[in-house]
Amino acid sequence: MKLRFSRMNIEIENIFLIVLFLFLFSYTIRNILFSFYMCYLFIIFHELAHLTVALLFGKEIENFKFSISGVCIEFKKKRFYVNETVKLKIENIKEILLYMVGPLSNIMLACLFSNNKMIFEINMIFAMINMFPIFPLDGYHILDNILEFFNMKQKKRETVLYILSKCLLSFLLLVGIIQLVFLFNPSIIIFVFYVFLIQENNKKRQKVANYGNY
Repeated sequence: MKLRFSRMNIEIENIFLIVLFLFLFSYTIRNILFSFYMCYLFIIFHELAHLTVALLFGKEIENFKFSISGVCIEFKKKRFYVNETVKLKIENIKEILLYMVGPLSNIMLACLFSNNKMIFEINMIFAMINMFPIFPLDGYHILDNILEFFNMKQKKRETVLYILSKCLLSFLLLVGIIQLVFLFNPSIIIFVFYVFLIQENNKKRQKVANYGNY
């Protein structure tokens, strides 16, 4: 389902609506999915922090998507000409602040609910993981803008970020396997698989976009 507004499009996955309906009207499903939707609320808070700063900076929002796997906001990237170096650097600073505010919002929630172990730990984990420079996490976009601010060329940036992203994702997969074997907890593996799916989906979209440019 897609809702079109003047400032953004909101896309809601059908399966997300079905699960949400079952969660609201079924006591059994609510008990099973309570922890999941608690995490989902923290993710929404995280993304709303991004959205608030984006609107303050006058950023154009391409899509605001709600799905069973999470919430995602896609921003339109501004294009600058060679002689607009100062404008580009200002935009880099804005982008760094825009992506920093997500993890900071989770740290704020963790501090507000420091007496609740579950809320504190989940939000601190969200904040730490999101600072990893792995696409599409906030840390990736922060590092990308830092490198661009210091005039690293796009191709070199992409190479550095690609290698770093793959190495860290492989490291998380290894940690996830250890966690699964010794603690019987698959959470990190599920997260790695989720990130991998987003990366693959992004590759397909880029191929389609490039094909359309020919």
